[in-house]
Amino acid sequence: REAIRFCDEDPAYSLEYGSSLISILSGTGDYRSALNFVLAEDSAGWLGENGSKWMNGLFDTWSKAAPEQAAQAALLVDPGLRGEVLQTVAGSWAKIDPLALANFVWQLPDDPERGFMLDVALRSWADDDPAAASDWMDHREASPEFDAGGAALAARLAGDDQRPEAAVRWAANIFDPKLRVSTLS
Repeated sequence: REAIRFCDEDPAYSLEYGSSLISILSGTGDYRSALNFVLAEDSAGWLGENGSKWMNGLFDTWSKAAPEQAAQAALLVDPGLRGEVLQTVAGSWAKIDPLALANFVWQLPDDPERGFMLDVALRSWADDDPAAASDWMDHREASPEFDAGGAALAARLAGDDQRPEAAVRWAANIFDPKLRVSTLS
């Protein structure tokens, strides 16, 4: 509450006050309180200017420590910020555990965020462990949602020079004709 009061009373330093509070709360693992601070109503207009910076910083830290919890919270963020926040979460989570991210995303309802997050997971996974990514995608029905992952997998497999037939198979499964052609080229 004090940080909110400081921000209201001295908006010129609201970025510093808020950033300090978010850092302290995040450092202790109290991500929900940090999120509540960012989402708090304000009377001086400081949230609009700083909200995006705070939100992305918070979710970057949160997703490195507890990625699934961060992703679940990010899905509840205002639609105006949700896409940017989910990009932050997906980017961090994909570096840690792309399989867990892919499984989480696969359970979400079909929407643009799902497609983006799945792309991030599959691209990262295809680069790190193409066999496991291929196996995971093989056990799901073909879908345009796999286009970016399939393209990344095809590029990775073609780059290995050991599995060109697998690379062509993944490229042939791409729904988007332009992406399919560019992947096969």
